[in-house]
Amino acid sequence: MKISIIGISQLTDFVLDNIINHSDEINIYSDSRNFDFENKNLTKKNVSIFTDKNIDDNLKKICETSDVLFFLSDSDPFNVFSYKKCLVYNPSTKSVFQITDRDIYEMYKDKKYPVISLFDLKEDDYLYLIKE
Repeated sequence: MKISIIGISQLTDFVLDNIINHSDEINIYSDSRNFDFENKNLTKKNVSIFTDKNIDDNLKKICETSDVLFFLSDSDPFNVFSYKKCLVYNPSTKSVFQITDRDIYEMYKDKKYPVISLFDLKEDDYLYLIKE
């Protein structure tokens, strides 16, 4: 199973620690380097970290080649837009996206979107994606 994470945020470490044993290939894409995150995960053999200033341009390829996608950047608009874009590119890809604003999070949660957030984090909100 190929898992891709788009964006490095406070939530990325937590999610990565919980999914690390469920995949032989985890690719993490970020538009800027996060040296603390890179150094912490350097020795993990199944994790690759890519810095890509044009994630938006390469989103189609990422969506089409991933079994599971996590949109975990700190930008709510980017996460929502990318999630919806990936549904168009590959409707069968399982995915979840982070929302950092509590009101917006509640709105998406009420509408049954696959969202996660630091202030209401439950492993059940995303682990079902990799255990199916």
